[in-house]
Amino acid sequence: MTQKLIKFEDSLQKELQDPEFAYLYLNEILKEKDLGIFLDALKHVVRSRKGGIAEFAKQTGLSRAALYRTLSAEGNPSAKNLFIFLDATGFEFKFGKKERKKIPKKVAVTH
Repeated sequence: MTQKLIKFEDSLQKELQDPEFAYLYLNEILKEKDLGIFLDALKHVVRSRKGGIAEFAKQTGLSRAALYRTLSAEGNPSAKNLFIFLDATGFEFKFGKKERKKIPKKVAVTH
């Protein structure tokens, strides 16, 4: 019995075609608080969509080269472009309240 190995990238691209999976994926990536990692993840989502980067370039009005540069780990898109990218993928930023962890009171130690 022979098993066919699937590259992680190929498997991820297939999973990201499901909008719900892509949504959960991007939200998990945001927890890293690293723009470069988020942009790389967004690029994976874009590549998984029908038409890939070429279609996304048409939707956003940017060249493919500009998209590859902007959606790289070193990319630094303006907030305006980031909102355009998210809109083109069907997502948006939303804010939520962060749960604060209760810090235990220090216990005084007496001798």
